[in-house]
Amino acid sequence: RIGNKTGWWGFRVYDATCNGGKYWKNIGYGADVANGDKPLFHDLAPILSYRMYSAPSGSTRAYLMRHFIDSSNGHSGGPVFGIWKDEKTKKKSYYVVGVHVAHNGSATGGPGLNKLIRNLRSEYD
Repeated sequence: RIGNKTGWWGFRVYDATCNGGKYWKNIGYGADVANGDKPLFHDLAPILSYRMYSAPSGSTRAYLMRHFIDSSNGHSGGPVFGIWKDEKTKKKSYYVVGVHVAHNGSATGGPGLNKLIRNLRSEYD
């Protein structure tokens, strides 16, 4: 598994205090460049706002985030992420806050995504 050699990205719940901050990055395979055969990296894009949605049972919450990441068809599924520095080690690490879902400036994330990642990691570790 590649993560055993390169390290694993972390994940965090998006915090509204970051609204408007140009912290966010995205990697995807947009169809408008090289027919989607080459990765595109976008840096320093703001997330403008988010809305919280709950499952009918109320057990899982998800965020729909609006952003200004330049994207096109093919970017869907790419991570929306930022970099945080560990206070103890001073090492910088990547953390996913959402997944790009539409070329109209949307991503999804929140507690539901974090729960899914935790469950998958524990099941396949």
